[in-house]
Amino acid sequence: MKFLSTRTIILSVGIGVIVGIFGLLVTEKKLLNPLQFGKQKLQSGDITTFSTRLVFGANSTSFSARIYSYDIVKLKRKLESKQNMFVDISGSGDTRTVQEAVNAVRRYNKKRVTIYINAGTYIEKVHVPHNKPYITFEGAGLHHTIISWNDNQTLTNGSTIHTASVTVDGNYFIGRNLSFRNTAPIPLPGVKDGGQAVALLVKGDKCAFYGCGIYGYQDTLYDYSGRHLFRECHIEGAVDFIFGNARSLYERCTIHSIASKAGSITAQSRASKFNVTGFGFVNCSIVGTGQILLGRAWRPYARVVFASSFMDNIIDSAGWNDWGNSSADSSVYFGEFNNSGPGANMSGRVPYARSLSFEEALGCTQIDWIDGSEWVDDR
Repeated sequence: MKFLSTRTIILSVGIGVIVGIFGLLVTEKKLLNPLQFGKQKLQSGDITTFSTRLVFGANSTSFSARIYSYDIVKLKRKLESKQNMFVDISGSGDTRTVQEAVNAVRRYNKKRVTIYINAGTYIEKVHVPHNKPYITFEGAGLHHTIISWNDNQTLTNGSTIHTASVTVDGNYFIGRNLSFRNTAPIPLPGVKDGGQAVALLVKGDKCAFYGCGIYGYQDTLYDYSGRHLFRECHIEGAVDFIFGNARSLYERCTIHSIASKAGSITAQSRASKFNVTGFGFVNCSIVGTGQILLGRAWRPYARVVFASSFMDNIIDSAGWNDWGNSSADSSVYFGEFNNSGPGANMSGRVPYARSLSFEEALGCTQIDWIDGSEWVDDR
């Protein structure tokens, strides 16, 4: 048996270490999205290079994996401390996916964190949890940055909430210049159940959306609860495509119907006269196809007001519907003021539709309706 000299052993180990470092650098260069390892327990061989096997043996725990695991912890801490993050689907940003960027935000953060999302279609479900307030999604334009998923109520065992492509539970959320889509198939004619497919669900308080697109068919925007502002947004659907029980103001939005026949814009669910909730639309445009209602009463005290808005000839002359509950006719608050266009003629409206005065309409259609002077940042 021939023994290697001390000089030879030292030289071999030295070469192995150099090759190991080179292999680690190559591995890091190839791994464009290290955050994906943050949820996994690294096993021996996950990031094993030839050099580490040479030095430590093929069956030992990978030296480079241990180093990289430490680097991932440092990277996550670094991202948590950042006020700006960049998402790029091609891998040139901090993360490839929107959810990874949200996951990297520090819990219970008290300073705004802006997540810049490069142009592209991000096929993922995204959740902004309640313990992560002050997050902004900034896109490259509503036609360029798109977050999309395709769940419907059939796929979620009857749960409308869980169909949402994007769910915002965090307070003080801002969405700017991007789109939220649900691309679930449109239900076949005669099929009444399973078509609910939410693109955006907003539960957080004091949330604002500027220049955003919200696209779906049935139940597109679940304006669930809280105080919200939608300004210069494009909201699209056919059946109850703006619904929920939030206190929201819609300013200068395009409400686009894609109904083939009948449809409805709103389904507001205020259940008590003591609930300070409802939807106010001002300076909006209602366009598209079909013959649609301005709203249906999902709950007996539903409150919706349209003011100073353009209504194309797609508005059903009745305007509103009590959802088959005539006892709600005296409690719903369906109001219109100073609207224009062929669909704004109120002569054929249901008896419980209200033609409002300026003062009455102002209650739901100006920034104080959502206490906006306290939190809306117009910069």
